[in-house]
Amino acid sequence: MRRYNALIIIIVALVLLLIYVATGHLGIGGDKKSKAPYQLLVTTEKSVVQVVHDTVDALGTTTSNESVNISATVTATVRSVHFEDGSAVEKGAVLVELDADEARADAEQARVNLAEEERQLRHLLLLIDKKAVSQTDVEKQQSLVSASRAKLEATQAKLQDYSIRAPFAGVSGVRRVSVGALVSPGTVITSLDDLTQVKVDFSVPEIYLPLLRDGLSVQAHSQAYREHIFEGKISFIDSRIDPVTRAVALRAQLDNRDGLLRPGMLLQVQIQQPSRTTLMVPERSIAPLRGEQLVYVLEMNAENKPVAKKRVVKLGQRTNGRVEIVSGIVEGEVIVVDGSMSVQDGMNVTVKDVAKETEK
Repeated sequence: MRRYNALIIIIVALVLLLIYVATGHLGIGGDKKSKAPYQLLVTTEKSVVQVVHDTVDALGTTTSNESVNISATVTATVRSVHFEDGSAVEKGAVLVELDADEARADAEQARVNLAEEERQLRHLLLLIDKKAVSQTDVEKQQSLVSASRAKLEATQAKLQDYSIRAPFAGVSGVRRVSVGALVSPGTVITSLDDLTQVKVDFSVPEIYLPLLRDGLSVQAHSQAYREHIFEGKISFIDSRIDPVTRAVALRAQLDNRDGLLRPGMLLQVQIQQPSRTTLMVPERSIAPLRGEQLVYVLEMNAENKPVAKKRVVKLGQRTNGRVEIVSGIVEGEVIVVDGSMSVQDGMNVTVKDVAKETEK
């Protein structure tokens, strides 16, 4: 039995050895020619200088250009209301009129008192020429005239408080009073917002400080109006950096003549930098390796065959699937694009004809 098992093992071993030899692994029979070195199939592209428009992105919240709560300053009954919720009003327009009968009576009484004091002063001036009164009497009466005139001016000024007007042109908020309501100082009549322009407040990391200045153009996008671009300029840069977020606060003024924007909206803000030219390559041509960013440049060997050569590069801004090369390669060099993650330094490569592949 043992001999039988040993014979089986020997036969299997011989069969395997014959298969191994037949496939040429021992150099016996088969193709004795040496194999060609492995060549990776890659696509390439020339590095080119392009015009880029750098942006700094942030999220911001809108506020009105001007905003105020319209309040009463006197105690009185509402006589008439001249606006509705969301009305467009002009500067100086009367929004609410209060019952001013008592105030008018006070003003009229002050006018009558002034007229009487002035009449007595004229009479004293006639008498002083006849030395019937003293100069002191005249001066006292002049003081009474001045006091009466001040009282009249005060009552007339107070009378203005009974006509509540818009301090600037804008859009009213919710009307909070009705005819016949009793209001007192501090009672809110409505709100008023100037929406011809809106402010957007946002922050950017402090590393962008060297790029910031008043007047830089900004573009803003809203989820509510995705196809609309709101344009404006930076109007304020804070003098301090937030010690927690390490960011600087900014404010921009946006044109809103179409009235689409409202206070409190969330906007995506882009600060537009002046255009510049720089060397750009596809992002997929970058091969990160142990903390370095690599690009493989094609060079021709002694046999005039393409060979990939490693270059360490410094990257800049990224935009639309391309990345800026600050240093490491120069304009016009041919770099590996597809296959950059598989290629190695000094490797022979075969350049894929993209045009032919497209035709297929």
